[in-house]
Amino acid sequence: MSGDAGRIGASRIEPADVRAVVTVFVGEYGTVPPGGVPQEALLSDLDVDSLGLVDLLTVLEREFGVEVPDERIAGISSVADLIDEVVAVSLPGGSHGPGRGDDERSPLS
Repeated sequence: MSGDAGRIGASRIEPADVRAVVTVFVGEYGTVPPGGVPQEALLSDLDVDSLGLVDLLTVLEREFGVEVPDERIAGISSVADLIDEVVAVSLPGGSHGPGRGDDERSPLS
């Protein structure tokens, strides 16, 4: 791995693949709801606290060869948020680091 932020070389990441890794991770911490982890589930409802989120992001980053910038972590509260961030950083010009331009969140939002 090269250590560059964002996409490091993997092909397009599918949301279902991210959700599958999240489901395995949640299963190691507690009980996975029947039918798997729903996208709309809040991480806190799945017993994933802030430290658990950092651990989960580490697993996802290693699995998919991406890096979610630290400043984006605070905005992740649901499985859908997590999937969106991981998929976004995998895309060319994804939402990572300098150069995001208009995609940058305003401090007022």
